[in-house]
Amino acid sequence: MLTTLDLSNNKIDDDGVEILVDALQSNASLKTLNLRENNDISNQGKISLLKLVIDISSIKATLQSNYTLEDVKVVEDINPDGVDPDEIETDIIQRHIDMAVDTNSWRDPEEIGREKMIEAQLHSVNRAELADLQGVGHSVYSEIDPLHLPEVLFWISARHGQGELFVALKSSIIGLFSRVDMKKCLQKQAAYHEARIADHEADIAYYRAVIDKHASIIAEHGAKIEELNARVALMGDSDENVTEGMKTHDSKRRRVDG
Repeated sequence: MLTTLDLSNNKIDDDGVEILVDALQSNASLKTLNLRENNDISNQGKISLLKLVIDISSIKATLQSNYTLEDVKVVEDINPDGVDPDEIETDIIQRHIDMAVDTNSWRDPEEIGREKMIEAQLHSVNRAELADLQGVGHSVYSEIDPLHLPEVLFWISARHGQGELFVALKSSIIGLFSRVDMKKCLQKQAAYHEARIADHEADIAYYRAVIDKHASIIAEHGAKIEELNARVALMGDSDENVTEGMKTHDSKRRRVDG
């Protein structure tokens, strides 16, 4: 149940990083990983760490990225004013690693996956940087079922505003419409409504059975009430005769005793 691993200044190289990445694919306990001051780790090794926590090669890969690590450091200090191309790329890598592991602190895997999708796949600037780092050329929209597009566009607009939404639409709208199978979409919508009708019909059948059951019970109690009332009606005069007879019997006993 190791939660913190400090491997700083251990002469780890890219091969060592790959071993760590493979081991951490199914990690469910380690939260902190420190790889600072390992100068043999190139940007390629750092990108391997980046893909561990936020892989944008596909929607499935993004959702299955490590969601346990909450602090991964491979860069000594981010240098916002760096002019060396390698330093700038390193800073970008660490910034995206930080974004991904910060999201992991949310704890709920479903929410983590959704947030990573929004920030990495649906944010045009972030995705452009990540795609360049990870060598991803295709658009994520090619993997999205057209029936899910309204929700996807809502996410973009809610998180990044209409400007980001416009960028997303402008870059992909033609490709999206070329992939839409309208017949299939309409069939799916019809199937959805048929399923909803079936659900409601099942509910109606259930409640009808419940109503019939209660109606039968009410009828049984009603019949019993009528039977008892009839017996009470027949016993009205008999009760008075019994009472009078008891009074006469008591009177005779008192005379005999006297």
